[in-house]
Amino acid sequence: NPYKTYISYRPCRDWFNIWPDQPMLTPKDFARHWLELASGYIDGYKEIDGLLVKYEDLISGGTDMEELKEYLSVDINANVLAKKIGGSKVEAYQVPRFELLQIKKIVEPLASRLGYYYEDI
Repeated sequence: NPYKTYISYRPCRDWFNIWPDQPMLTPKDFARHWLELASGYIDGYKEIDGLLVKYEDLISGGTDMEELKEYLSVDINANVLAKKIGGSKVEAYQVPRFELLQIKKIVEPLASRLGYYYEDI
């Protein structure tokens, strides 16, 4: 989710598209990076015989774990997904809406196609 990811990313802003010459300092930088990665995954996973799994589906039980086990050739304990180790304490209201709107202009329509909506934030 580009919106939730940005909310988590915003307090640190120490990511780079390419180290050390291309830092991601603005919402637009972040959105372009997300769009490039997400588009690349979606457009290319079949070419490398990959398996595309959305994080939300993985943690909500919406992923076929048997298919994932077979694909990875490993045993997976699905109960591990029920335990959250940590996470960001940043709330959406702490991020200015104009920043999220800048992201929306760049990540749409792909974000909506994947089920990520600005209006849900």
